[in-house]
Amino acid sequence: MIFAKTMRSPIFDRWLVRVALMTKEGENQIGFLAQELIKVFPEMVDAPEEGYMAVNYGMLIPVLLEAIKEQQALILELQGKVEALEAK
Repeated sequence: MIFAKTMRSPIFDRWLVRVALMTKEGENQIGFLAQELIKVFPEMVDAPEEGYMAVNYGMLIPVLLEAIKEQQALILELQGKVEALEAK
């Protein structure tokens, strides 16, 4: 039995992909919902005609790195604005 508790992921918010905490056979696992991820990054999801979908997490690494770069650029921009306001 799989129990999924979903929450918003800040990194993937713009793509509306949620993170799920699943319990399968007494083991907690955290992952993305393949049914949602396939809408945004279909190449990252193996979707056989029968059975469970599988996420290729290795393909997420470049996407996550780009998201971190974007976030860092925003942080630097905001730090500059704060410093300018403090200097006034």
